[in-house]
Amino acid sequence: MSRRSRASWVLMLVWLVSVSGYAAAAEVVYKGSDTISTVPFYSAIRQKTESSVLGKKPLLPDGNPHLLRNRIPIRSSTLRPGQPRIVEQEHQQPVFIMGGDLQSLEWFEREAAHLGRLGAVGVVIALESEGEWSRIQRIARQHRLIVHTVDGDAIAEAYRIDTYPTLIVGEGALGQ
Repeated sequence: MSRRSRASWVLMLVWLVSVSGYAAAAEVVYKGSDTISTVPFYSAIRQKTESSVLGKKPLLPDGNPHLLRNRIPIRSSTLRPGQPRIVEQEHQQPVFIMGGDLQSLEWFEREAAHLGRLGAVGVVIALESEGEWSRIQRIARQHRLIVHTVDGDAIAEAYRIDTYPTLIVGEGALGQ
């Protein structure tokens, strides 16, 4: 499997697991004539989540792990805020990685229109409050962008990055 394919699958599976909360139901992924087992992906994601801050955070009294308020704060042990950057990788769809920190929020406000024109999908890997998420959602709605909260450690590994905000685009995509 190429690096692009693996990164795309990892992003999709990380999002699926973070949204659905269960991974045991899907055992294979069908992609044209190639059918692949999802077990290695789910195992890696499950191990990362269980060992991350998210896996150790006690739940609020309502006990629903899917509610954002029960997952905040969201933190990555491998990604940290840094200077905004663009990374070209063999990748199909532009993806931006950001946090709820002031630098990421200012970058997102400044670049949201451009991200929308690119058709980029956003992953938020660090949040300290529901207020940060509300601000991100407001900006995203204005520019018709899709954003998800995702485990940052899996994203860091899949895309080989260590700072955010980062825009990942296909090789040569910016010169077209």
